[in-house]
Amino acid sequence: MPALRLKQMDRQNLEDRGAQSCMHLRRRSRPNRHQDSSPDHSNHPQAPACIDCDTAGVQLGYFAEHRRYIVGMGQISSGRRDLLADRLLGVAEFSHAHWFFGNLYEALVKIPHRVAASEASRELPRSPFGAGSPGRYYAPIAPINAPAAIAALVAGWNHANTRVWLIVAAAGSTTGAAATAYLLRSINPELFFSPQPLSEMRRKPLLKRWYRVHAIRLTASAVALAAIHQARTIRLGTRG
Repeated sequence: MPALRLKQMDRQNLEDRGAQSCMHLRRRSRPNRHQDSSPDHSNHPQAPACIDCDTAGVQLGYFAEHRRYIVGMGQISSGRRDLLADRLLGVAEFSHAHWFFGNLYEALVKIPHRVAASEASRELPRSPFGAGSPGRYYAPIAPINAPAAIAALVAGWNHANTRVWLIVAAAGSTTGAAATAYLLRSINPELFFSPQPLSEMRRKPLLKRWYRVHAIRLTASAVALAAIHQARTIRLGTRG
């Protein structure tokens, strides 16, 4: 009998220690094995709350809330970025359409021939922004062409379905801007803005060069406009 009593006491001590030990690897939401609905286990002692588990639970809750906050802020930031990209695409499409059709009109009606051969007068001065000069048409909008296309590329970079089109648009716009810069520095001052018109012998090769570079600019502006329109159509279709 004393031996049996000793065994029962040892067993009770082991159960008490197991009940008081903290089960760190278990999830707190998992029911305790001592909390059973069976009447046979209703008298078992309850394990005391663990301070470490409570602290870990608070930390997990904080991290979960922080993660939700960051995800929410990311969604807001992404929404603003998409709105900015849409607006930049709208601006870029308008400016490039203005640029392309102006270039096309110049080539079709041969405005360079007329401006290069015109005599200087009070009504038609030989200046970049004088009456009859194409500079008046391009000056208000043309400077934003390439910046708008590049900004639209940066703002819409995260969208893989339009990224290629935006890259093509930025490349075409930059190529057209480079061609324009070459004309403005190397050909236009001598051909169009000299005090008096050049002789036919000097004017003809310059006009030939001008139209050659202008063809590159016209093609680049057409490619940029088509790519911007395609990217904007895809974005509108995805959003709709």
